[in-house]
Amino acid sequence: MTTAPDGYFALDRIAAYAGTSGYVVDKDMYVYSAKRKGAPHLMACTHGVIKLASFGGCRSLTIEHVRNSCYISEEFQAWQRKAKDGIWSSQAALEKKVGDYQLAPNCGWIIGTMGSKGLEFSSAPVVHSSLSSVRIECARIAKLVPGTQVVYLEIKGSCQSSGVTWA
Repeated sequence: MTTAPDGYFALDRIAAYAGTSGYVVDKDMYVYSAKRKGAPHLMACTHGVIKLASFGGCRSLTIEHVRNSCYISEEFQAWQRKAKDGIWSSQAALEKKVGDYQLAPNCGWIIGTMGSKGLEFSSAPVVHSSLSSVRIECARIAKLVPGTQVVYLEIKGSCQSSGVTWA
């Protein structure tokens, strides 16, 4: 298992990426190589795909898959919550804390349907990192369910409470 430098999370701690030692993600879920000495370097991304050297060859992953795996990893979420302001070394736009709430950066796009009950989403919607991929998936779903209006929405940010205080 990779030992990640401060401000990074070892990608091989997520079960889907076992065998990809030497790669880390930052709080924004950008993938870096930590195989060389010094600071990790950002992996090149071509058309939403990164290539990682792993046991037995090269593994191609979409950025969406990495981000979705991070979103559903309880270990990653716990690491993200515990990290202190200023540790992150990715982009300058760090999350800002406002009271008990945490404001997150832009996240991507999700797909929903317009039904009899209004706008509906999956209980665990996939977050797409590119407009082209969400449009392709939206069209695919619309073909599977004729007559249903399939929509995509951009997530501009989010707010998550760290708890409720009763007075």
